[in-house]
Amino acid sequence: MLSDANELQLLQNILISQNAKKVIDVDALLENGEGDTYDMVFIDADKTNYDNYYELGLKLVRKGGVIAVDNALWAGKVMNETDVNIMAVAIRNLNKKISNDARVNASPLMLGDRTMLAFKK
Repeated sequence: MLSDANELQLLQNILISQNAKKVIDVDALLENGEGDTYDMVFIDADKTNYDNYYELGLKLVRKGGVIAVDNALWAGKVMNETDVNIMAVAIRNLNKKISNDARVNASPLMLGDRTMLAFKK
């Protein structure tokens, strides 16, 4: 996502006001029977909802599929345990969760702002 929260909120309100019908929705993909069929999910959206996207991604990717979580370092903020910024805390918690998640094999990449890869078992 390359937008700030205010812009995303405005876009959401526009979609609601227009009763939009063609909007991608992970829940809808699951309801349409597309669970366990994707090769990869890339998460780079609302940082405070990364955990929700991760859980939905686990339902969508097949065994051996990959979930890539962008900004896993969040400009180094996640490394500072005293940083209580809501986004840093959310990403820090997800990194810990993925590292200990028996459903995946985790591989953090030292590229850009770090990307965490989770390979579904």
